[in-house]
Amino acid sequence: MWSATQTTEVITTSNSDLRLVRIVTKRWDRDSGPTETEQVPEILDYNRPVPIPAGTSQQFWLTIYVPPETAPGPYHGTISVSPGNAAPRSLGLDLTVLPFTLAPPDRGLSMSYTPLTSFAGVPLPGDPFVYLWQDHQDIRVHGMNSGAVYTPVTVTLGAGGAVEVDYSGLIQNMDMLREMGFSGPAHWRGIFRLYRDLQRLHVPTATLEATYTGVVSTVLSLRAERGWPEIYFFPVDEPFGDPAKEAELYYLGSLIKQVPGALVEVSLGGAGSLPPEADPFTDVRSYSGWRVDRLLPVQSFQDIADQAVTSGDRLGLYYNTRNMGGRPDFSRATWGLYLWNSPFEGEGVWTYHVFMGDPYDDTDGPTGDLAYAYPDPARGYAPMLPTLRWEGTREGIDDLRYLYTLEQAIATAQNDPSKAEAVARAQALLAQLRTDIAQYGPELRGIIARFSGEDYAHYRWAIAQAISELLSLRVSDDAGRHS
Repeated sequence: MWSATQTTEVITTSNSDLRLVRIVTKRWDRDSGPTETEQVPEILDYNRPVPIPAGTSQQFWLTIYVPPETAPGPYHGTISVSPGNAAPRSLGLDLTVLPFTLAPPDRGLSMSYTPLTSFAGVPLPGDPFVYLWQDHQDIRVHGMNSGAVYTPVTVTLGAGGAVEVDYSGLIQNMDMLREMGFSGPAHWRGIFRLYRDLQRLHVPTATLEATYTGVVSTVLSLRAERGWPEIYFFPVDEPFGDPAKEAELYYLGSLIKQVPGALVEVSLGGAGSLPPEADPFTDVRSYSGWRVDRLLPVQSFQDIADQAVTSGDRLGLYYNTRNMGGRPDFSRATWGLYLWNSPFEGEGVWTYHVFMGDPYDDTDGPTGDLAYAYPDPARGYAPMLPTLRWEGTREGIDDLRYLYTLEQAIATAQNDPSKAEAVARAQALLAQLRTDIAQYGPELRGIIARFSGEDYAHYRWAIAQAISELLSLRVSDDAGRHS
């Protein structure tokens, strides 16, 4: 329990989650061979008694959930360590509850997701939608506000050869996103399958095209009727450099654009910019972060922003983990400082989990596994066990929220003469942060190399103080030393 040092308020231990960090054998990256491995701190197991031999260490991860009604101010608590061969020890822990609530992020944040259907080759029991729901609860709690929807519509041939379309799975998925508060654009990747499925039915071209555009039109009508978030139609993944996929994009993109109000998202992959011939079929340009960073010396963030202004397109980003293992600093920087300093209106990554065989054996498949969370067979496979990179993601999104909350506070206070000096100090703080980011960048590797945990703590506290000053709230310097 954490008790307020100046009042009788408490934060109970039921609002804390202490985890053991499990070390696992991981490939250097997904494309490494099964013998090219390293030991990586990865999975956050439930806390339990654990042997720690002399001369070794055990990493723990503590998350404290502060209830919304908690009074602001400093709080003090203790963590008890009870060795089997020595007297118990208590570790003091101080934290500060700030006098404001962070604003939701101003950008669309999504995590690619396809449901886990089996564990080590054995089908999972029960209703697949239960797993979908529980996993998305976890995705939402970790800060995502946009859905990556892989659920397709199902097409079959009915009586007389007419194509029949079943929207029930998509409706269930999209209704779930609405109910959970995923308010950002939904990236509908389930439309990938529609073209192939129609081809397998061997219907005439005219029927294929009419059905395809009809599905797009119906999905937009369902969105209006059911209060779904905005939908991005994603017909082809990373088409550029592959002539067949490019031709498919132009064909399917033209069909989608026949429907008024339909928005087409295109992932650029290895392309540094959108080819001019793709512009008529593109509304959202989704850049690969790895490619963006390689081109930054010759194509700046401002160049990318200018291209979007000229075309009228929106900008998205996906920055997949690749060979960064369990490093939470990669996730934190990607979702936080890097995204804030960039022109991108949203970010998504691949993927919540993908396993080549046994989820706990990274060497048993043709490529390595990738997971932000792992299935827990001891607890019915859901909720998942989080990873360090997943908690780093949440920290990065919180960084983004701190920054956006400060930007909102500046905008609100700018017309108040009594707050002119506070506004100037806050603007100078943000300018200094951009300068620090630019020292080694602004590419992601530079932020990871430049920003230590101490740097993050310094800026987060300075931003919190600036927000409090602009909102005419008070946070004591003493509280800052405990945060």
